Amino acid sequence: MQRWYVAKTHPNRESFAFQNLIGNKFQAINPIIITRKARRDGLIAEIERPRFPGYVLVNFDINTDHWQPIKSTRGVSHLLWGEQP
Repeated sequence: MQRWYVAKTHPNRESFAFQNLIGNKFQAINPIIITRKARRDGLIAEIERPRFPGYVLVNFDINTDHWQPIKSTRGVSHLLWGEQP
């Protein structure tokens, strides 16, 4: 059964890790939030930031999928587990 797991990323590398996970054929998401900020020139800037800084979500079946390469994906520090696999 596939479930979502949390991958801890290197600092400020959520997008980099997400792109590399997708490139390695893993199903992943990197939720973003858009905030508006007034600039000095009076215009409003929209800024995209990760909803969960330092983390991306990866979907796989721990029993059947070959998930160990996730840990060595560029930008990923390690996987977080509720229980040890």
